[in-house]
Amino acid sequence: MSYVVLIEKDAEKDIDEIIAWYEKEQAGLGNSFIKYFESAIRIIANNPNIFQAVYRDARHVMLEKFPYSVYYYINEIKKEIIIYTVIHQHRNQKIWKRRTNKLK
Repeated sequence: MSYVVLIEKDAEKDIDEIIAWYEKEQAGLGNSFIKYFESAIRIIANNPNIFQAVYRDARHVMLEKFPYSVYYYINEIKKEIIIYTVIHQHRNQKIWKRRTNKLK
């Protein structure tokens, strides 16, 4: 069963900034990022427990070809996935943990 995927406003902002940065670097690279992001979302929606919990039930998937991770929660009752951060893998972990704390 596929879950409904919801993207928090902070994560939407993350995605917009990432796309803009890649497009500035090379035309079409932002679209490539989106394709890999959407691929990861499909995997999460169809099997959200495939990736391990990393902090307070938060899970993450690393994107292929891009150094970003998508952090999410699973709401089993509502069959929802809540994407709350998309962040570069080398950024400080406090950033996504702080967002985790805001959701709980």
